[in-house]
Amino acid sequence: MDFKFRKIKVIVSIIIPLVIWILIFTLGPSWNNPPAIIRSFLEIHNRIYIFAFGNISLFIMEVAIIYVLWSLFQKKQSP
Repeated sequence: MDFKFRKIKVIVSIIIPLVIWILIFTLGPSWNNPPAIIRSFLEIHNRIYIFAFGNISLFIMEVAIIYVLWSLFQKKQSP
């Protein structure tokens, strides 16, 4: 476990949810019958208003979750 803030870890933890967000708002409305797990994930987001408060807080939570998961599975680097 390595919870130290490193530049690459923080940047990638922001980029991954950003890519997911772009996919949701560009491809989400065109999916007619997505699988149940993807449909439930799409229904969490307010696709009408991109910058709604719920979407922004969801984005921040996704960044935090990815950062914590990455930190849990990363081995501590020795100096």
